[in-house]
Amino acid sequence: MKCDKCGYDDNGTGDTAHVCGYNSTLLNDEEDFDIVVDVLQKQIAVFEKMNKESNQVAMNMGWGGIGIMDEIRYEQIWQMKKAIKIWKLLKEELV
Repeated sequence: MKCDKCGYDDNGTGDTAHVCGYNSTLLNDEEDFDIVVDVLQKQIAVFEKMNKESNQVAMNMGWGGIGIMDEIRYEQIWQMKKAIKIWKLLKEELV
């Protein structure tokens, strides 16, 4: 199997443990890398992890439902996803 991002080839060994260290900035693919999208996606992942952990605590404690901070993070996740869509549309118009 050959990785379509970094070119790693396992030569038919079926190495499924390959973790692609692909970094577009190292491979001079700057046009594929978007810092705005990257930063927003990383923050979305942080908030989603926080909400997941919070929900697990609530379930273990028998509290049920989501807390106010979870609601705020869900709203911010929605706003960041919307911002990514708007950014991509704007970027296409500027090209």
